[in-house]
Amino acid sequence: MLSKPIKSGFIPEPVVGEDYLFGVSAIDNFIKVESGDWTPYLPKSEKQRQGFESMCCTNFSSTSAIEMLLTRLIDLKLISVGNLKWLQDNGYIDDSGHINFSDRFDALVSGTKPSEGNSLKGVADAKHKYGLIPEKLLPWVDNETTYFDKSKITPQMYSLGLEFLKRFPINYEIVYKQDFQEALKVSPLAIAVYAWNGTVNNAYVLVPNPINHAVGMIDDKPIWQIFDSYDPFIKKLADNYNFYDYGIRYIVREITGLPNQSVKKNMYILKRDPQSPDEVYAFNEDMNAKRHIANKSTLKEGARSFDQYWVWDETTPIVVATQAEFDGAIEMAEILLLTKDSEISTGTKFNLWRWLMGFIKRNN
Repeated sequence: MLSKPIKSGFIPEPVVGEDYLFGVSAIDNFIKVESGDWTPYLPKSEKQRQGFESMCCTNFSSTSAIEMLLTRLIDLKLISVGNLKWLQDNGYIDDSGHINFSDRFDALVSGTKPSEGNSLKGVADAKHKYGLIPEKLLPWVDNETTYFDKSKITPQMYSLGLEFLKRFPINYEIVYKQDFQEALKVSPLAIAVYAWNGTVNNAYVLVPNPINHAVGMIDDKPIWQIFDSYDPFIKKLADNYNFYDYGIRYIVREITGLPNQSVKKNMYILKRDPQSPDEVYAFNEDMNAKRHIANKSTLKEGARSFDQYWVWDETTPIVVATQAEFDGAIEMAEILLLTKDSEISTGTKFNLWRWLMGFIKRNN
């Protein structure tokens, strides 16, 4: 049976000296599934093409791998009661009882583009930095423009992803294809293949075509099995099937003893001045008060995870407030966060008297 090739959503990215390699480090490398068969822990099947082609194969395949790792912990009762309750309370476990992460959130924070996709390492780096949120908070929508609108991510969503990382830090290692069988005993893998060429005896056969699609590898016996984001979701591949040079194995550990809360309270929402879009303001959650941010250094300092005031990085767009939003929020003291060396300017809109009056008002 022949199959129509899919457009490429996979971007090759070379291994560099800073990458961690499977078999070199000793991080979480104990055998979890001796048989290498992760099918008992499969997550809910989800399509990357519904109404439009998202090109998010690297996101779907990698979130599925982490879903399997957490499902195993839950099924074998290896997860703490506190963190299990936190996952349940915050919507990570769906109505069918599966761990279900938002592939859309992962696509947006990792910079996946509908025109070209992403790399295996690109989405892994994003998970390490931003964490994961439940599918129900940012689900699939059948419109490409809406799906890829990064402004749909709220500060609370960013904060929940970071809270997830506090409880379940995400790291990863490069697994060269000659080590896939051994690595499957430790983790399901996010890999890349050519999709799809046709089957013989229900197994897709080798053809000399370029790699164009990311999938999850879930078993190696009696032949390779993968978990796909196209129907049929479980596919068999011939023993000599061609894989990309490496795959990714995710390392997800549990941190216990944290309080059962999800989102940091009183986080600011960043918006631009509609009359002077270069100027950024931090609005409170009720949008009835705003504070001018003195400069870019303050913008960066306030986004640091240690004492975070808002969610932002260089790739996160800051939307312009409507005139009604801007006029409806009273202006409070300017925010000026000094870096350790204090070598920053005070910004064009800093007013010491305004700041001092606001400080006195807040502390009376």
